Amino acid sequence: MMYETYRTLFAVSLLFLPYLFFRYFLLCLFAYVIYKIVRYIYIRNYERRVSPKGRGVFITGCDSGLFGVINNAGMNMYGEVELTPLSIYEKGFNVNLYGGIRVLKKFLPQIRQSKGRIINVTSVHGLLSRPCQSNYETAKHDFETLSDSLRLEMKKFGVKVIVIEPGMYGTCTSVQSKAMTQRNINEIDEMWNDTPEHVKKDYTKEYMLSWLPKPMAEWPPPKHLATPVVMVAEHALCSEFPETRYLVDGYGNRLSFIDEFAVQARLFNKVPTWVADLWMIHDHMKN
Repeated sequence: MMYETYRTLFAVSLLFLPYLFFRYFLLCLFAYVIYKIVRYIYIRNYERRVSPKGRGVFITGCDSGLFGVINNAGMNMYGEVELTPLSIYEKGFNVNLYGGIRVLKKFLPQIRQSKGRIINVTSVHGLLSRPCQSNYETAKHDFETLSDSLRLEMKKFGVKVIVIEPGMYGTCTSVQSKAMTQRNINEIDEMWNDTPEHVKKDYTKEYMLSWLPKPMAEWPPPKHLATPVVMVAEHALCSEFPETRYLVDGYGNRLSFIDEFAVQARLFNKVPTWVADLWMIHDHMKN
């Protein structure tokens, strides 16, 4: 309790810092803007790139790979902890976590020989904890941690391990397609049938179906929607000094240019827990 109180007071005090040090705040803000502009110009015009000539890249689901692996396997899973049977958790982990590990173990010897790149595509959900997403988010949190361990292990071989965390890109993947929605409905049927009778008294199947997003009317979606993630993957592969992590903002539900999940990910560990909890529950109920 004391920890939460001090954390709350600290968060509130931060709001008053701009007023106490207004000039210094403006100076730091100006310096940050200049830094971002200079960095953007440098990346666009002067950054040294790794030549792709004679080097292959393996993207999960393709057939070849030498210099780089883009580990992109994943499928969304819904369900509250009490209602999700172990079989559904195993199904999700088998793709979202173990699938990526299988790819790594298969191709790490070749990547070590070429001193290449491992690019693990996780998700903004690897930085968040939301209701009804424990299956998917647990696997993504685990893959984030695994990527950190692997990065440290591969340094002695000159291999770079990079994490890409796409934000809200459900509208340009199969997550909200009619086929995936039907798969989710089938899984909810399995959950409901597996739920003990004394637990069913506190839930309804209609409530469980409310977890699912509405399927998209347009399928397949426009390809250009995924362009920001593709550009980041290209930078991670070809830049001489790639970032360790790329959080790539997607498209918001309310304002298309504000990705609510990416905003939450940046603030999740910087605000008091009770504030984050209220925010997550309120956002979940609205969606």
